[in-house]
Amino acid sequence: MTKAICNLLILFIITVALFGCSEKEDEKTNSKNNVNGTIEKGPFLTGSKVTLYELDENLNQTGKNFRTETINDKGDFSFSEIELSGRYIELEISGYFYNEIIGRHSNSQINLNAITDLSGEGNVNVNILTHLEFKRVKKLMKEGSSFLNAKRLAEKELLQIFHITTEFKNPEKISLTDGDENAAMLLAISSILLYNKSEGEFSEFISKLSNEFAEEGTITSKLLLEEIYYGETGVNALSVMDNIKKYYRTQETEVVVNNIRKYIDGNGDGVLDENDETIGEGTEPIPPLEQDNEKLFKEYLKGTYVNASNYFQLITILDAVRCKQVTVSGVQINPYNTLIESAWTRAYSIMKNIHTVLEHDCSGFSFDVKPYVTSLRLYRGLIYLDMVQHWGGVPLVTSRFDGNDFNIPRASKKEVLAFIVSEITDVLSDLPEANSDDDLIFSKDLARAVLANAMLEEEIADYQGAATLLKAIIDNDKYTLLGTNNLIYKEKNMEELFSLELIAPTLFPLFEEVIKHDGSLHPIYRFTGVMLNYAQSLYRLGAYDEMKTVISQIRASLDKEKLEFLPESDACTEVANLWQEIINKDYGYFALLKQLELAVPILGIEGYETLYPIPARELDLNSNMIQNPHY
Repeated sequence: MTKAICNLLILFIITVALFGCSEKEDEKTNSKNNVNGTIEKGPFLTGSKVTLYELDENLNQTGKNFRTETINDKGDFSFSEIELSGRYIELEISGYFYNEIIGRHSNSQINLNAITDLSGEGNVNVNILTHLEFKRVKKLMKEGSSFLNAKRLAEKELLQIFHITTEFKNPEKISLTDGDENAAMLLAISSILLYNKSEGEFSEFISKLSNEFAEEGTITSKLLLEEIYYGETGVNALSVMDNIKKYYRTQETEVVVNNIRKYIDGNGDGVLDENDETIGEGTEPIPPLEQDNEKLFKEYLKGTYVNASNYFQLITILDAVRCKQVTVSGVQINPYNTLIESAWTRAYSIMKNIHTVLEHDCSGFSFDVKPYVTSLRLYRGLIYLDMVQHWGGVPLVTSRFDGNDFNIPRASKKEVLAFIVSEITDVLSDLPEANSDDDLIFSKDLARAVLANAMLEEEIADYQGAATLLKAIIDNDKYTLLGTNNLIYKEKNMEELFSLELIAPTLFPLFEEVIKHDGSLHPIYRFTGVMLNYAQSLYRLGAYDEMKTVISQIRASLDKEKLEFLPESDACTEVANLWQEIINKDYGYFALLKQLELAVPILGIEGYETLYPIPARELDLNSNMIQNPHY
């Protein structure tokens, strides 16, 4: 065989081989595919739009796409016999969904995405996890990672944001109906991110999360982390689980929902552990109330007071923002504000715990429960007073009620204030005269201060009654004005009537940023406030000389000169200025300004802004709830 013939033979063999390979590759890259799956936020509803984009090896769209719709209210969709030349696809979804937080269909549509490799099976689910990893996977691929490694890393990084270290399936293989730990984890994260948001706010939020997560595989934005934090500590896991089961029953499907609480950092300590598994409503775990067990009885009360500390932290942040004492980027006073919704929810969670004790049969207890019970009744009045000062009329719940009965109308502010006055007046004589060594038992002086504060509200104005109560506190010589001394934050002292202990770490990191003091106590009622409220009541009674004397005493605690002359027109402003200078952001400034009719001129706000809006979620749940004007 000549050399030329040999060369021709080799060329022929190579050509045949290449043709054969090319033919096989064409068969592979132009294969027919069936792609099906489920879209879930909650489940997407019938008619949701599903677009499938073909991607090349670099995850760029090739220009080929296919469209379909979901076929039922469980979010199921299917593409049959579509021709794809590659193995990577992108799914884009738009539609209405079942909102597992409020237990209703969404009012508007949202968009979700997913990216996957079809070289295996053609089942692709779309959910919040596929959406959040979507851009991160693309970025890692551009940086040189393989698709498999990019997916694995993105999924690990994503779960770490929610303190989850356990390995799970690929997100596109997880469904809420699986009845396993993967499904529980997906539902937990979905509910955390949706908590207390409209669909528009939710879409904006997950878009920002996705963009930031794509860059470094983590979230560093304080505002985004705060939103996640509020979702973790505020979402009612039991309600979410129940809503999902009820919804699927309407679709003639029974689903198992594992405990999602183990994937929700409900106590906000940055670790998922057994403590989180016992949290029902985003509050500190509270032990059961057992008969004749004083230790457990006190533990129950301590749990209630920890929840109250969280409530007052939220109110403190909101008041500091409304009073323009701080500027917190992204925190706006509107019905969708997470702080407002969390405060409202916690207030009624506290009431529920209080009523559990008040309605418990304690007649057979071997220890004296009366000091605890009377203190709880005072505490209930204190919380309700704060609520009406911030929201106006609120639902007046004075006993335990069916947790599914959300349709309790608002009582007027006057009705709630009348209840507070009656309640505290009734328990006043049963409280100890002075502060007890037991932090769970309150004093007559705290009761007097709260009762006087209620009487300074315009709706039931009793300025003489307020002055008498406050004078009784002042005359017993148990307290000292500390001015701006930081001792008020660090230990029990002669200025304090009632402080809440800050548990480290505090539930709300933003609180530390707003308050900025070095100490473990958060003063709520203090002697300076009593003195300033007394000056306020004297002003209302026309006793200007006495008022001037009181103000001079307060000024002396700041080493300021005695007031020789105080024009009547400046009297209220002087009270407000001293409160701002001494008590500042701690508690009560906003309520004081409203009592003095100075909130609008001093803060430069509109009249309707002297009340906070009713949370949007409460309006969704309660058909009898009415929003405050102009919100």
